[in-house]
Amino acid sequence: MDLASLFAYTGQYERAKTKLTRVLAQRPDDLRAQVEYGQVLIALKQSNEGLAYLRAAVAAAPYHAFAQQALASALLTVGELGEAEKTARSALKWVSSRYAAGLELTLSRILTALGDKTERKEYHEDALKAALRSLKGNVASSGGQDTRDPEALLQVGIAYTRVKDYVEARRHFNQCRAIAPDHYLAERYSALLSTVTTGSILQDRRAARQYFFIVSGLAFVMSIVALVFRWHSKIGEPTTVALLTLSIGMGILAPLLPQLAKLELPGGMKAELQASKETLIPGIAASIPVNTVLDVNLGEIVPTMPISGLSGSL
Repeated sequence: MDLASLFAYTGQYERAKTKLTRVLAQRPDDLRAQVEYGQVLIALKQSNEGLAYLRAAVAAAPYHAFAQQALASALLTVGELGEAEKTARSALKWVSSRYAAGLELTLSRILTALGDKTERKEYHEDALKAALRSLKGNVASSGGQDTRDPEALLQVGIAYTRVKDYVEARRHFNQCRAIAPDHYLAERYSALLSTVTTGSILQDRRAARQYFFIVSGLAFVMSIVALVFRWHSKIGEPTTVALLTLSIGMGILAPLLPQLAKLELPGGMKAELQASKETLIPGIAASIPVNTVLDVNLGEIVPTMPISGLSGSL
């Protein structure tokens, strides 16, 4: 069984399938073998057969978080997002909080995919909440120790990109890298946000310089016009004073405009003008996709309720 898991983990799905077929021939009620066999079939693009095995596993052990999470993840992989969400939410109603972190992570991925597909922001907002609950659950399940899951940190970062909070997104990508230095997706996404932010700041500074020249020019013209009209007695003294005061105020404000693109924010990032940020959202969503690839090695199986016929790590 461990050899089959190793084959699946390393992407040798045909060898994993062969090994699991032998295991199930000897132990047809082995829940872990059923789940992994279903996952391997999904990975081999045999979606109908794989889902059938996973649904059978859930039917045999309806109060088993491992089987429910595997089914929800598989449904996400094949694009059955509605059923995937229903499966994950149903399991979260009864699963112990100690074992809910994995289901919350899967739910967050599902909701992110739903938000991307429907462009409904409430899905993205709920995806962020689920990802944060998953991250919190990692610590709670370890007695308060900092055992944050790199994948949960990655998903929190992805969820933050969908609600346009790029500072928090990059911070969580960097935290993921700190725990898992070889996590290439966290490194890639953090670098992408850094590049996007830098390019946006340069664009904002160019816009600020343009505003500087425009405002300065208007202030100068207004001052000249006010003085000329006053010289020819076309306007009264109060109007002249008001125009000159406005011109001086604009002149003072103009040099400050380029600084707007240089404001420091928590996390070492700089502020962006709103117009620039909005134009970046489609690119970020496309460049930082949610993980819909099935994980065929979900780790130890821990039942949340007694299930007859299971032994060992089950």
